[in-house]
Amino acid sequence: VLRIQPVKALTAGRTGSSNGFYRSTLKGIADLQGNTINTSSRLYTNNVANTDTQKPNVAGVSPPNGATEVGINAHLHWRFDEPMNPISFIPETLGAETHSLSFSNDNQDVRYIPHLPFEPATEIKVDAPNAEDYAGNALNPTSTTFTTQADIDTVAPTVIHINPANSATDVATNAQVTVEMSEPIDPISVNSNTFYIQSESKKIAGKSTLDQDGKTLRFIADSVFSVGKIHYVYLQSIKDINGNITDYYRNTSFTTTTDEDKTAPTLKSTSIKAEQIDVPINTRLQVEFDEPINSISLKNIRLKNNDDDTINVTRTLSSDKKIITIQPTDPLKANSDYQLIIENIQDLSGNVLEKALTLSFTTESGAETLAGKVASFIPENQAVDVDVETGIIVKFNRVINPVSITDKSFIIQDAEKSSDIAGTRTLSKDGLTLTFTPTKLFTEKQRYIVRISYHANNYLTDLTGENILATSFSFTTK
Repeated sequence: VLRIQPVKALTAGRTGSSNGFYRSTLKGIADLQGNTINTSSRLYTNNVANTDTQKPNVAGVSPPNGATEVGINAHLHWRFDEPMNPISFIPETLGAETHSLSFSNDNQDVRYIPHLPFEPATEIKVDAPNAEDYAGNALNPTSTTFTTQADIDTVAPTVIHINPANSATDVATNAQVTVEMSEPIDPISVNSNTFYIQSESKKIAGKSTLDQDGKTLRFIADSVFSVGKIHYVYLQSIKDINGNITDYYRNTSFTTTTDEDKTAPTLKSTSIKAEQIDVPINTRLQVEFDEPINSISLKNIRLKNNDDDTINVTRTLSSDKKIITIQPTDPLKANSDYQLIIENIQDLSGNVLEKALTLSFTTESGAETLAGKVASFIPENQAVDVDVETGIIVKFNRVINPVSITDKSFIIQDAEKSSDIAGTRTLSKDGLTLTFTPTKLFTEKQRYIVRISYHANNYLTDLTGENILATSFSFTTK
């Protein structure tokens, strides 16, 4: 490596044309076989008369520090906070190269492609290269440590979840777009050219980032989205930490509403209450919020036992994005204490649940397999001369899941008009009795019909998630 060090600083403002430029020339330089090289190149300086004495730093690295399950064929990707001198990456000893190099156009990104695979199932520490910036300032030393898996990784990352969901409407204009990927992503591959939003064929200005979990991409617009417009989500050339590239993706669009959403989500109901006992060991837990939830944050709902062990569960989101179902992979232990932890839940605009909640409960001695059904009801079926102030009381043989109580799962209708009657539905403390109180008194000499679990996908359920058998009865007021 030949190095030319000017005796004094170069003159600022040599920008070409009438301002001139500097030229570096190599003439008659020969290798050991006598082959010569003759070349020259132009060098321009900016208009600011200053010198660079600041050491460059590593701004990003992949695999990131602490990564696990890294393929033994992984590439190393370094990003720096300023352009680097590519020649400074070349080993001083010829033949000592252990990898190939490729640089970005601005010389701030460099990719190392090892000539040999890493050792399998091994913790690997890699030091940052002994490189320099254009002014000869040496890179501040740093390193990354990761653990390899047993084999190579040739599988490209795929999209698991995306929010807002495809074809979503009435999306707040300050919504954040989040994408959950199937595996850890190379953070340096996430930028405004690989993950972006378009509307009316124009790219939306914003910041594309990768969350600390390494799998969640997040786009935050510089200003609110346009009102009432369709927005398209694009992904391209996103890489995992082994260099595998995701397929081009543009399968999602959403339409904005007229307003921003700056209100945090609130908890509306849960399938169990604090300190509840006799919960079936085959229970299915549910949590309901007052607005659509970002599916990326579902992982923040956890189930633990009294030994603080995390219980394996699956988490799913309802079609309206408001109800989260938590299903333990295996039955819970009998007569044991558990805690359902709900925290850091986000809505589609990134507003976070303000207060975490922990619900403790105790299981009963076994599984619940008895079919849930109506045990009794008041008024009786086809009762007449019922007082207009009467409330409707229905008792069940199984504890009811409060989340399943809606104006679709427990319906009271005017039989003549087939119109639903407004009112409140109240579940008793023991979960076995449901009472309906109409907002207005019932009409005199009018027939009413009560329908329970009658509409598809709108069933009353018990704590195991099983549907209560469909039942209906009628009565006539006096």
